[in-house]
Amino acid sequence: VKRVAASFNSKNSCDARTYIYILPTYAFCPIEEITSESYRITPEVLQLVKDVSSEYLGSHNFHNFTSGKKFTDPSARRHIFSINVAEPFMKENVQFTIITIKGQSFMLHQIRKMTSLIIAIVRGIASRDTIQQAYNADK
Repeated sequence: VKRVAASFNSKNSCDARTYIYILPTYAFCPIEEITSESYRITPEVLQLVKDVSSEYLGSHNFHNFTSGKKFTDPSARRHIFSINVAEPFMKENVQFTIITIKGQSFMLHQIRKMTSLIIAIVRGIASRDTIQQAYNADK
């Protein structure tokens, strides 16, 4: 353990943040199927979740993932270092997975909107190119 200066503030002095979302796998159930706790994610769907998630990696303009930011606002550009989708696990007869997102910093609602867009794409509600479109100037 090393003592830090009294002026050190972990909230403002960090170089990255990591967020963990624990989701029931039935969140990824195809839209045409009945969503239920008995749903078990297939290896193919889990791989799709991983593939879609990886489209967030790197530096992008996330103005469409928060409110009140314009495309031209430099503060809307954020860097995502890593996204991990864990193998599913069971808890009280419900299957879950964990999505871990590490980034330089995040804006209000950004992670929730990122996660919900992954779900929408995997379920077939949104098209696969929606993430790339969201990086563009259009709202």
